[in-house]
Amino acid sequence: MTIPITSDINKRENEEIFRIIERKENNMKKMKIATYLVKEGYISLNQANKIIEIQKGMPSSRRQRFGRIAINNGFIAENILNKVLLKKEKKEFGVK
Repeated sequence: MTIPITSDINKRENEEIFRIIERKENNMKKMKIATYLVKEGYISLNQANKIIEIQKGMPSSRRQRFGRIAINNGFIAENILNKVLLKKEKKEFGVK
């Protein structure tokens, strides 16, 4: 019997959390940019959670978008966000 390493447990937990989020978002017409960034491997699930925490800590009148926070914190470059946003829009509007 092998005992799972903590990173294996965390990886499995992260994968399960991601699947749950993805299932919920697949039921909606639009998928959140966070899901695209994680799914495409541009940010980790931990980074996505950090961005969400930063976002929650902002006053609602000054709240920034997820992608802008990701850029400002050095998780992605602006060209990556633009690339992912374009891909997201194409998928949602059925453009190839």
